[in-house]
Amino acid sequence: MPNQGSSTKDRIADAVKALAVRKSFHKITINDIAKECGMTRENFYYHFRDKYDIVNWICLREILDPVSGVEDLTLWMKALMLRANAGRHIFVRVINDEGRDVVRDIFYPAVEEKIRGAVDAALAPAARSAKKEKRDLAAAFFTNAFIDFLIRNAIEKSIPDPDRFEENFEFLICNYLPFVRIQKENVTEQG
Repeated sequence: MPNQGSSTKDRIADAVKALAVRKSFHKITINDIAKECGMTRENFYYHFRDKYDIVNWICLREILDPVSGVEDLTLWMKALMLRANAGRHIFVRVINDEGRDVVRDIFYPAVEEKIRGAVDAALAPAARSAKKEKRDLAAAFFTNAFIDFLIRNAIEKSIPDPDRFEENFEFLICNYLPFVRIQKENVTEQG
């Protein structure tokens, strides 16, 4: 029976993606989705709350879940970027019609968790425990920057060279954060 539910959810997601090719996301109704799937509105509501719930499910299932087992942050970001670009059509429709925040809110928890780990790892052990608010700021900054990067690339239909991306991102997390910490500590010691 679980396969039946998943299969139905897949059909609904495919219907939303097909409809998004033909019309704006904000004009897609639950009736349109149900008709596209050959089901009733009631059956739709058995599986999803609304069309935003479907977009969330698509993001999780097609973009975030497949990369969840990748431990290395740089490789995870690279895989996430490639998967987001592969499924960009539905997300660009949502972004253009509903705004960036809909997609940002979906990606934020997973991206923030990965980046927070990188921020903590880049800082000296004493700095990790000392200034939670600064760690939170760094994690939020890099999380928002990366999500904006994903969104911009999806909208512009541009995929950066994956190897170049990996090299640049590695520089930001592994070299830039410790460099800023060292420079700040040196300024504080000299002042």
